[in-house]
Amino acid sequence: MKRLFSLILSCLLVLSLVQPGFVASAEEAETGLQSGLALLSAGDYQYQEQEPNNTRSQANTIGHDYTVTGTITWDVYMQDYGSKYYDLSDWFKFTVSSASTVTLLAASKHIDELEVEVCNSSGDTLYTMDSFVVTDGGNRVLALQETLTAGTYYLYVSGGVWETMSLLYDEYLLYLTIEPCTHRNVTGVVTAPTCTEEGYTTYTCVCGYRYRDDY
Repeated sequence: MKRLFSLILSCLLVLSLVQPGFVASAEEAETGLQSGLALLSAGDYQYQEQEPNNTRSQANTIGHDYTVTGTITWDVYMQDYGSKYYDLSDWFKFTVSSASTVTLLAASKHIDELEVEVCNSSGDTLYTMDSFVVTDGGNRVLALQETLTAGTYYLYVSGGVWETMSLLYDEYLLYLTIEPCTHRNVTGVVTAPTCTEEGYTTYTCVCGYRYRDDY
């Protein structure tokens, strides 16, 4: 938990470089963002998205303790293909080997335009990042923490309604941690004793793990 708070603080420092309502020039935005990237050092793995990753089948593979830098752009020229394409969304995938607590943070200067979804292996949306951590100064970071069972999951990143989004050509930051469940978040259900059977308590973790203990 201390690590999560430390990371959130780092993200807030990134956002504090651009005040709410401030419209920076392209040069100022780039300078401010690069300074912010230097502050976001929580991840052991610094990863720059690899294009094309605009569909689920093209998703970049990331993992535990990754800090990801990505960009939503328009009319990006692909030299290898000799043509332009629209980069209005990015896909990433990660694998959970056993039931784990997954924490995801997202930051951008235009945080209201940033949309991040957690999807299952079929691409169906499981969670949408819509909760903010807010500072006294009004700067915000998207934060999500959920328990996921073993499997492959995807992150879908977009800029919302493309006709009006200001996220174009702005970088965003993602931070992912995957911590195996320690089975501490449990609830107990008591089975009362009978004339022939002793009672017991069944404990169930949010990840689905169950065990019995004495009544």
